[in-house]
Amino acid sequence: MYSSFGDMDSARALFEERSASVDVVSWTALIAGYSDRGDVDSARRFFDRMPERNKVSWNAMIAGYARVGSLEEAMRLFNAMPERDAASWGALVSGCEHCGRCAEALGFFQEMVRAGVRPNEPALVSAISACAQMRALEKGEWFHRLINQENYEVNVTLGTSLLDLYGKCGNIDRAREVFNGMRARNVFAWNTMIAGLALNGCGKQALTLFWKMQLTGLSPNDVTFVALLTSCSHSGLVEEGLRFFDLMARVYGIRPLEEHYGCIIDMLGRAGMMREAMDFVETMPVEPHPGLWGALAGACGIHGDVKVGEELGKRLIELEPGHGGRYALLSNLYATALRWDDVAMIQDVVIILRILRFKKM
Repeated sequence: MYSSFGDMDSARALFEERSASVDVVSWTALIAGYSDRGDVDSARRFFDRMPERNKVSWNAMIAGYARVGSLEEAMRLFNAMPERDAASWGALVSGCEHCGRCAEALGFFQEMVRAGVRPNEPALVSAISACAQMRALEKGEWFHRLINQENYEVNVTLGTSLLDLYGKCGNIDRAREVFNGMRARNVFAWNTMIAGLALNGCGKQALTLFWKMQLTGLSPNDVTFVALLTSCSHSGLVEEGLRFFDLMARVYGIRPLEEHYGCIIDMLGRAGMMREAMDFVETMPVEPHPGLWGALAGACGIHGDVKVGEELGKRLIELEPGHGGRYALLSNLYATALRWDDVAMIQDVVIILRILRFKKM
């Protein structure tokens, strides 16, 4: 109980008080408690003291190391295990995917199948997520076929991972099939489907799906509005995007985050409304990061708004004077306007910066 609620001090005190009589289940509960909270050093100290270990204790340590990115240590424990099960393999697959080592995640999954172990749901979800990150549609479809052939239940978690795969890989028709076939959907499933439509330029369909979600009684969250605003941005639905941004706080009580402000600025920039985007930035209650200014300056170049682009470019150089990409952005903007003297001036500044950097070395 104490471990489940994260009160590891009380859990440990109770454990030490009765250490003479505790069994392997008590040891494992303490190790899992530390491991689940990322304190793998404490978990390992108790793991090394265990007089007897079971698969659950081994798996708790492997999952803990994988969760904090210590994959090499997780693999060492995995290789030292006297007996492995689906949870052991799944911990490695999930850990690799979580750390962005997607090819390794898929490699471990294939080894698990060759070893005759039936994959559990977390392993399948992580493998499909790895395919989505790699935009590896064919491999993802192989996992979908495996799910059907082995009669796995496509529950909310598994279904949402498939939605994410097909949305990111551009097969929005398959995403719709999965979505329509899901017996139950939570807000994450709806968000993922809306985001998939947004990424594939189906802006109006994404907005329609949002209103259908409202009819189910589910409440949207901040991620829902990131997906909606992205959809409006990619489809040029400026009026709708501004209306959703207003509804977000006024009707749904969701405080806009940096991501939401970024979506609005991206939307206005894509639409060529540079001055409106600048005015919006000036009224933001959060400090805009340089990447946001850079995206807006890039949009100025696309739409030929040299005046605003120059203003943004100079501001970026003030914020990050040592960032070479900021000078390149301003130089490209001048080149678009055929202002070759200004291009030469920027190039001279870049050369001077390189010389100064070389001298410091």
